[in-house]
Amino acid sequence: MPTPTATPDNRSQLLSTARSLFTEHGYDRTSVDAILKQAGLSKGTFYHYFAAKDELLDSVTRQAVEQEIEELRDQLRPSGLTAVQRLNIVFTRSRIWRLSRVASTRRWLAALYRLENAQLLRRWSEHQQELLAPVIAEVLDQGNDAGSMAVMDTHETAPLLVAMLQAMRAIQAELLLTMTDPEVAAELIGRRVELYLTALERVIGMPEGRFTRPDPGYLQTYARVWWER
Repeated sequence: MPTPTATPDNRSQLLSTARSLFTEHGYDRTSVDAILKQAGLSKGTFYHYFAAKDELLDSVTRQAVEQEIEELRDQLRPSGLTAVQRLNIVFTRSRIWRLSRVASTRRWLAALYRLENAQLLRRWSEHQQELLAPVIAEVLDQGNDAGSMAVMDTHETAPLLVAMLQAMRAIQAELLLTMTDPEVAAELIGRRVELYLTALERVIGMPEGRFTRPDPGYLQTYARVWWER
């Protein structure tokens, strides 16, 4: 039997195919054979890169988070941004609220919070903690140095802020995925985001109102587009 050729394209194909099938059918209901059939690759190629499906899941979720962090770092890169402006980018410009990505966001959230995808959600959350917390810690250090924040231990506080962000996104996802009235959903999301941002300001020693609140009209528009598509 010929040795499978190791190429970046093969590994990338496995990751993209697995993510697509996990999103459509759920992690538990997607077999390695189904991934290989759709990707057009052999079992030898699969086991060259991954010892098991669980290891593939880890790579899929890590890649998704790495892409998100890379995009975030691009937004944080301009040198003239203050720490407050940078945290506004982190906490109030979530990909979940982009009208141009409603369809893909809905598919991903529906998959992420599906019961059979509990392992996918756990791995995604773990990688987000690992990769996002250092980014937030850097911004908190900048805020402390500038006197705009008062955080006792930035590296201990950063993981707490990531956990708060994950909890808020889970609440938003639940409302968007389960409610049928966009007006009510938008109102509830706006109210809970207000509580969330106020809590963040208190945790890091910022005056209330420094984080940009989402515009109620935009939330209503987003909710309507969500249910229309």
